Amino acid sequence: DVRAGFESFLNDLYARQDGQTFFSLLWIAETFASLADGSDDNPAKATEYFNKASSAYQSILDKAQGNPDFLPNADQVHAVKLRMVKTLVRQRNFEPAEQALLDVVRDKPDYSFVQFEAAQFYQEWGAAGGTDPHQKLQTALYGNAKDATPRIWGWQQTAQTIQRTLRQKPDPQVESLLFDAQYAMAEAERELGKVHPDLQEGGRHLERARSSITRFQRTSPRWSDEQFV
Repeated sequence: DVRAGFESFLNDLYARQDGQTFFSLLWIAETFASLADGSDDNPAKATEYFNKASSAYQSILDKAQGNPDFLPNADQVHAVKLRMVKTLVRQRNFEPAEQALLDVVRDKPDYSFVQFEAAQFYQEWGAAGGTDPHQKLQTALYGNAKDATPRIWGWQQTAQTIQRTLRQKPDPQVESLLFDAQYAMAEAERELGKVHPDLQEGGRHLERARSSITRFQRTSPRWSDEQFV
């Protein structure tokens, strides 16, 4: 009952297009996404909430396209697109999510955080199955062709770039990003090993997954108990 009442309030608020600001639409989108995450007991309702979140994110992008001053700063458009990518992925709408992601990569090709999101996206797409999942996982690990536009780094280059950044300037947030990238790289190798159509090549990827974990354990500082588990 509480959820239904809150949903009615959000719907009424979203319907009032006049006077909507970037922050109000962002709050509506994020709240719908949170409601979707909390609706595991009702998949149909979760899908409805994700659709509404995507619609609210798209409203921000549409308003920003007609009026650049709608955004607090120009880079907010990239943050909104990345949030929409995550929402579309939760709906298993990978093709439109890829287009939104590539728009961001095209504008910010040298940002490690953007490349991190790209690698994560292709890993999730590959893990979801569908057509040629091993190709999606290979993109997640090693990126696309070097002459491709936009260029996707993949986990390997992304982790190396983050590591170089840490050597120049230690930062706990960047260190956490490296931890997640290294873990994801080992997980993507394992997933690729399981689905690769060539059994021998699949075995090599499983071995690389084990080597990645062993190497990371050896070179990383002491993990917290929560991270280790």
